[in-house]
Amino acid sequence: MFWLVSEGRMCDNARVGKNAPRRAGFTLVEILAVAAIVGTLAALLMPSLGAAREKSRAAACVNNLRQLGQAATIYNDDFDRLPVRDQSGYVIWQESEYLLYGQLLPGAGKQLGRVFFCPAARGFTLNAPDTGVQNLGVAGRLTASSYYMRGFAAGAPVRLDGQGGKALLADIFFGAGAARNHAGGANVLAADGSVRFVGLPGSWDIETPGAWSDLDR
Repeated sequence: MFWLVSEGRMCDNARVGKNAPRRAGFTLVEILAVAAIVGTLAALLMPSLGAAREKSRAAACVNNLRQLGQAATIYNDDFDRLPVRDQSGYVIWQESEYLLYGQLLPGAGKQLGRVFFCPAARGFTLNAPDTGVQNLGVAGRLTASSYYMRGFAAGAPVRLDGQGGKALLADIFFGAGAARNHAGGANVLAADGSVRFVGLPGSWDIETPGAWSDLDR
């Protein structure tokens, strides 16, 4: 009797073990295969994501320049001139005064300060410790835009009237071969408020005499 009972239990236990569900999991080979697929997809998508990011930054840059063009038009209407000095440059605030197109800020408000910076800027970036937007209006500090502003010595117009495609600001860093904020050229704000992309060779330098004429339309 004991043997029969034991055998029955043994048979039942064997049956339970046979029908019990297998434990879910992945083998090392499966994990490696999935990792390889994910890596391949990431490699395929990265160029597309990078291009999309650059297009987004370029679009934001164009919007910045358009806003500056609108503010310059209002300034021109109020003072019958543009906020320009003899020399071209990047500095919009220095120690105790607004310079160049930085003169738009007292009337428009400091919130306009952010539009002086291209999102793709390689130099004079938005939050640069020594030259960033946080220094605007702070005594003894300096703020430099990432947009190069044309001065009278480089052919900047005194006022907007009849200037059409005359370039006012360019999204570019000075120096031959300098890194470009946007590959192949620069976004340029014209006196009529339009913004366009101008293709430029790598050796082109904004500080070369007559260089601004290459940006005029």
